[in-house]
Amino acid sequence: MADIKLTINGKVCTAPAGSTILQAADLNHIHIPRLCYLEGIHQYGACRICVVEQVSPPARNLQAACMVEARDGMVIETNTERVREARPFARQWGPRARRCAFAQLRARLGA
Repeated sequence: MADIKLTINGKVCTAPAGSTILQAADLNHIHIPRLCYLEGIHQYGACRICVVEQVSPPARNLQAACMVEARDGMVIETNTERVREARPFARQWGPRARRCAFAQLRARLGA
């Protein structure tokens, strides 16, 4: 398969055609948080932690990076205010997150 080019957080990235946005990010050393994704085992986008904003071509809704196929020319942002507000633990866990296993992830994402 041929490679595609997309831009993630301002960085031009390449990935094999058929890769998800999450896989393309991983291949290019860009961190997108995830909980329910297990490569080679399952992907179903249920946790919504990996949501990203698809800037171009514009998507109305945030996209689950583990489910959406990366396309040539896409522009993706992984940590916009819209993305941070949409991540479930940013809304639901509040102060309890300081004591839970996800505290490091939450701090890294600025939630």
